[in-house]
Amino acid sequence: MKRIIIICLAILVSVVLTLSASLSVQAATPKPPIRIGYLGPATGFLASQDKYMREGMELYLDEVGHKIAGRDVELFAEDTEGKPAAAVSKARKLIEADKVHVLVGVFSSAVAIAVSELAEKYKTPFILGPGGWTAKIGVEKVYHYTWKNACLTGQAWFNLLRHYIPEELGLKKGIVTVQDYVYGHDMLKTAKVFLKEGGVEVIQEVITPFPTLDFSPYLAALNRKADFLLSCHVGAGAVRLPKQFKEYGMDEHMRFIGSGPTDIATLPKDMTEAIGVIGSNPYSPYSEDPKSMAFVQKYKGKYGRLPGFLSVYMYESGKIISEAAKKIGGDIEDTEAFLKAISEVEFEGPDGLLKFDKETHTRFINEYIWKVVKEEGKIRGVNRKVGHQVLKIYLSSPGPSAKIFR
Repeated sequence: MKRIIIICLAILVSVVLTLSASLSVQAATPKPPIRIGYLGPATGFLASQDKYMREGMELYLDEVGHKIAGRDVELFAEDTEGKPAAAVSKARKLIEADKVHVLVGVFSSAVAIAVSELAEKYKTPFILGPGGWTAKIGVEKVYHYTWKNACLTGQAWFNLLRHYIPEELGLKKGIVTVQDYVYGHDMLKTAKVFLKEGGVEVIQEVITPFPTLDFSPYLAALNRKADFLLSCHVGAGAVRLPKQFKEYGMDEHMRFIGSGPTDIATLPKDMTEAIGVIGSNPYSPYSEDPKSMAFVQKYKGKYGRLPGFLSVYMYESGKIISEAAKKIGGDIEDTEAFLKAISEVEFEGPDGLLKFDKETHTRFINEYIWKVVKEEGKIRGVNRKVGHQVLKIYLSSPGPSAKIFR
């Protein structure tokens, strides 16, 4: 009997030791890295945007030591060329070959739609932002795997168009020019509605090919009875248009208003043609908010220049991934839990409070109205914050409308 007891105890000790060793090995074995797939237009007409986007993401990862929720982070970057077909090919490679856990970035609306469709097929979370402002994502169709750290069409323009232009500038007749692609057409519809609500008449619509380098034929045909030209152009066109506008002498007849020349990402240091231009954007590096000032200092210290809103949104995209992963103990492989955690993310970023509207999978934003000025020999922006996490835009039949939430 005594011998049996000794044998049983020996077996029990052996089992305990084996389990203990197994658990120790498991505890000592770190989880594999979290793999993030970045998509941006490194080449092509939108290439100027990619630099700021990628820098924003890199700055965040450097800040957290390339670790999220206790796991190392690997960043895989691919060039979309600003083209849907190229983007889909690169995104598929990131998912199939690189085995990324989440996609992030994009910019172009057409590319954003294509990648959102692919993310649905592969059941891969996709943090879209910045860009992809079209209402086709988040309004006409809400993608389960796509969450927009970006604006809906016109979301960062509401106060500028509805209030500032008619009430503070006193302008009553305008021309709206857009590029011939998804975002451009969405923005044209939105701008017309917001301006009409403010009592402004749109007397001419100008749609240019995407891309366009020479705007002279379009400038020559502008209706000179207009008080202003509203440009909704992006990329290189956002810089070329105001230059050619002034070279053509159109500034003697009407004001130039647009977002491109008031964003650091598209404003050359020597661009005197932008002086006096008014526009709006979802972030301003000249904000006196302490979190923004700290971000600007870090960004300038690393890259030697001011950040644009593209930099901020990609920095925050990194933090969205990080905060969501922390909520689920770093188990990012649990896709549904990760998506739910994304929907619950809320934090104060350089541009203010970031949180998502669960209905449209789109973030709330701030709106800054800018004016480009020259002070002490330097071209810079002065801004006023006019929106604060209160605006959601719906593009619905018969047209767009704005709903204010407080």
